[in-house]
Amino acid sequence: MGIQNTKRYLLNVGKRVQYYHDVRRQAIRYIVKHKILDSELGCQLILISAAWATAAADDVLTQDELVMFFDIQDDDDEEDNVVLSPNESIKLHEDFKDLALDTVLDATVDAFYNNE
Repeated sequence: MGIQNTKRYLLNVGKRVQYYHDVRRQAIRYIVKHKILDSELGCQLILISAAWATAAADDVLTQDELVMFFDIQDDDDEEDNVVLSPNESIKLHEDFKDLALDTVLDATVDAFYNNE
């Protein structure tokens, strides 16, 4: 790999990291703006924002990348962990692919409170 290829690769990695960081920050702003205090719902919103981001970028996130970009930790004491096998990836439902992130987050909140 030449120096130009290495630079291009690193620039692409940096853009990808920044993109996912920005999407995560949007989800956190949404959570704060709507005064969401339920930690389960908050985690679902961060996770759905990750799914939305991967669909919008036509990308795939591994378990390690999900933890790195969205700070979704695997806690051994919890039964409801987000755990992906090496061959799995998170995917956004087809109906939500062309929607804005806030619209997807609104639908997630509605579904959460209507399914309790």
